[in-house]
Amino acid sequence: MDDRFSNNKSRRFYLVLILLATALLYSRCLDYGPVNWDDALLRTQVYGEGFKPAGLVNLLKPSFSATYQPVRELVSTLLAGRAERSSWLAFHLVSLAFYLGTVIFFYLTVSLLLERVHKLRGLSTWWLGAVAATGIFALHPGHVEVAAWVLGQKDALVGFFYLGALYFYIRSS
Repeated sequence: MDDRFSNNKSRRFYLVLILLATALLYSRCLDYGPVNWDDALLRTQVYGEGFKPAGLVNLLKPSFSATYQPVRELVSTLLAGRAERSSWLAFHLVSLAFYLGTVIFFYLTVSLLLERVHKLRGLSTWWLGAVAATGIFALHPGHVEVAAWVLGQKDALVGFFYLGALYFYIRSS
């Protein structure tokens, strides 16, 4: 079984299966509106200009936000027109896309680490550990905020860039 998993088609099959299950599970959140943590987005005087010079000037003001979250603010500015029309689908799709990217990097990182353990210690079912860990990570209900909250992208972005950096670091050594 270990030889079959070393085949790239098998690796992709399990990854696609997990991604489909995750997208199906979190697709229920796509029609949600804003929740209490999304109140900052509802300030149309800040995001109302959208991706225009006036909106970008507001984005760059030091007093704009208490925290420095440029990607979240940029996405919010780009999609501001949809917020004014109370159309939140685009925000949730962006969040879900970031989360699915995080799941991909998680799977690749765990697979790479467990494959190295297999080479060192002879762990015969290492591929099963990678699939199980990724399935638990992707489908755990504690991650629902990433897709359900309009401004949940920041949480997925941290995981996306951290796991991406870890994966490429491990792969380079």
